[in-house]
Amino acid sequence: MNLEELANLMQDETYLRNFLSLAGEMAPDGNDITLLGLSSSKRKVGFVRTHNEIASKTALPTPPTAVQQEITVIGELDFATKRAKNLIGLTVEGGTRYDIKVEEGMEDLVRAYFSEWVKVAGLFDGKLIYLSSIQPADPADD
Repeated sequence: MNLEELANLMQDETYLRNFLSLAGEMAPDGNDITLLGLSSSKRKVGFVRTHNEIASKTALPTPPTAVQQEITVIGELDFATKRAKNLIGLTVEGGTRYDIKVEEGMEDLVRAYFSEWVKVAGLFDGKLIYLSSIQPADPADD
């Protein structure tokens, strides 16, 4: 099933974004794990897409505007507040801080990584990174 078919089944964009972010977390890494199977009494499903293939679709991204550029950074997820409209903070080695806007539906995934080192990808407008994917990282990956 491709993203368009899935979007037709899950017409609520928030629900779809949440599903994709959680599916990306469970997906195989492509190296040590190449297949993940889920089953119920009625059906068996196998995940064959890797974490990176699913994560790249999580935010249902819009094309970058003239003032946005794609960015990937590695750092510690060290700030989060719901008061600032789902804003999280990331500090990279060397002390540079980034503010990251989290779309509704990705909160579950972000919550799991608080105080952890993560690799964040998204669109950067010079002030905010608009999150498209987040995954565990090691400070040495930087």
